[in-house]
Amino acid sequence: TILTPEEYKLFAEAYLIPEGGNFEGRIHLIRRNGSALEGIEKKLLERRRERAQPFIDKKFVTSRNCLAGIALIQAYRYLGVAGAFQKAEALFKTLIKRHYVPGKLAHSSCGGKVEEDGFLQDSAAMLLFLTYLHVDAGHYEEEINDFYAMTLSFKKDGVWMESCQSDFLPVPADHFDHPVPSGVSLAELGLFRA
Repeated sequence: TILTPEEYKLFAEAYLIPEGGNFEGRIHLIRRNGSALEGIEKKLLERRRERAQPFIDKKFVTSRNCLAGIALIQAYRYLGVAGAFQKAEALFKTLIKRHYVPGKLAHSSCGGKVEEDGFLQDSAAMLLFLTYLHVDAGHYEEEINDFYAMTLSFKKDGVWMESCQSDFLPVPADHFDHPVPSGVSLAELGLFRA
C-alpha cells in the first residue's frame, strides 16, 4: 500500500509474493533475482521499523562462535578478506575471556550471566577452531593440547557423551548433523586435525 504501482511492479518482479502468503497466511519475502531496489526496499524497511520488532536472541554460544571463527579464517585464506584472521583471533580471545577457566569451558553467556555447564559440542568446536588458528598463527599448541584432553573427556567407554554433569544423567551425543555439525562430527574432525 505504500508503494506506487510502478514500484510494486518492480518489487513483485524481484520478490516472490504469493497472494495467499507463504507462511501462516503472511508473506515471508523470497528473492527471485538480484535487481537493484534500494529506494523501494528502504521505503518498506522504514515502514517495518514502525511495527513491533521480533525478539533478538542475544546468547553468546561457544560452539556457534567457534564455527563463525572458522568461517572468518576461511574468508581470510580463500577470499583474501582483509582483517578476517585478526577478527578470528579476537573472537577466540573473547571466548576464552568469557567462557573459559582452566579445565572448564562454558556453553554460553547472556547479559553477563554464564551458563557454566560444558558440552561436547563446545569443547570440540573450540578444538577445531584452534587447529585452524594454529595453521596461520603457529602458536596455539598448548591450547590445542588442553582442548584435545577436554574433548576426549567426553568419551566414556568408547561412547561420545554430549554432557556429563554431576547433577544429571549422562547424555549421549547425537551423531546426526543438523543445521550445525553434531558434537561427534566436531570432535572427530578436531581430534584428527590436532
